[in-house]
Amino acid sequence: MTTIDEIAELRAELHHTHLTAEERRDAETRLADLLRDRDATFSDDELHDSANRAAEE
Repeated sequence: MTTIDEIAELRAELHHTHLTAEERRDAETRLADLLRDRDATFSDDELHDSANRAAEE
């Protein structure tokens, strides 16, 4: 499963189902980890793109 698919699945589970407190906590933690990793990857990609554009100028 891709990260984006897992993020979407966790969001749907948190929104549409009745989870136990432990299941909800686990799902929220996993979702937060995935979003943090995605945002870090996006930021790294932005930095590389900016550096490449600057080098081309």
